[in-house]
Amino acid sequence: MAHPARFLASTSATVEGRIHSQLTDPNGIGVRYFYEYGETTGYGTRFGFGSTVINRPGSDYGIQTKLTGLEPGTTYHYRLCASDEENAGDPICSADVPFTTPTTTGPYLTLVPYCNAPTGLAEGVDITGTGFPTSPGPTPVYIGAELARDGGPFQGHSTQIANADGDVSIGATWGPRGQVHVYDVRTFLDPNFNAQQDPGEQLLATGHYADHC
Repeated sequence: MAHPARFLASTSATVEGRIHSQLTDPNGIGVRYFYEYGETTGYGTRFGFGSTVINRPGSDYGIQTKLTGLEPGTTYHYRLCASDEENAGDPICSADVPFTTPTTTGPYLTLVPYCNAPTGLAEGVDITGTGFPTSPGPTPVYIGAELARDGGPFQGHSTQIANADGDVSIGATWGPRGQVHVYDVRTFLDPNFNAQQDPGEQLLATGHYADHC
């Protein structure tokens, strides 16, 4: 299963998926995997080749890789494919997942739902971003985030430090199980580390998400 791309930037994207184990052999089995991507569902390019050993029945194995050299403002498609090393035949591939790179080179948020698999309805949103200020010196650059749900007021959520790529993972906010929500997010420089946008603190990026799992 492939998920919506995270850390979307104008020329790169982090893509991820899960391999679900239906294994019954406790000795485990080797699995080979790769991604396919392209500007159509014909894909055309394979990347992110790897292998792992699955040895826990019923477990999900997360596979994540970064795709670079993309064109700004362009829609791409990708999927995760995998096969076990003991059987012949074609690999099994996930459903197609499209994403569109932004045209901006500045901070950019991606909001991805957490979904309740039995009902297909979203329970929360995972917030990631790229292009944020980093901390090359000894003084950290703190990035705050506030979130508003269903048209309500913005409330302090968390403060993070972007990694060396300018990526930040803000986390998830959960709503009642089985309900659909709308989220608005704003991120800002937060030197006092209080997760609230105080007067004079620079707004970095905003995001809006309506659940559609």
